[in-house]
Amino acid sequence: MQLLRYVQNYRLFLLLLVYPNTLFVFIVKMIAGKRYHGLQTDIWSSGVVFYAMVAGYLPFEDPKTSNLYKKIMAADYQMPKFLSPECKDFVQKILNTDPETRIRISEIRNHPYMRGAQKDALSKTREPGLFPGL
Repeated sequence: MQLLRYVQNYRLFLLLLVYPNTLFVFIVKMIAGKRYHGLQTDIWSSGVVFYAMVAGYLPFEDPKTSNLYKKIMAADYQMPKFLSPECKDFVQKILNTDPETRIRISEIRNHPYMRGAQKDALSKTREPGLFPGL
């Protein structure tokens, strides 16, 4: 049963990566019947993928579709305890259901979590080759 659940989640995660215009991209606007906000919706969907990358699972899950929609509309997800405070703050600002107050690109670039990631990336020396580090 655990393996089946893992495979289902992995397949959904791959679907999100391969087809970014799937359920989670437009879901907040579709459910609410509101206008599509291009870039802000893209930030939301990127936040769903980011959450899956740092947490290891999707933020919104429920076997019953109506409950899943309610969780998405309310941004009802559990933040993993192992994430840093900066990462948690970053996720909360991206997965804000209101596109008007959702974090903007300039704010993403200047967020402490992203600045820390940039600093870490710049401090490491890269190995030459097609697959550095392998």
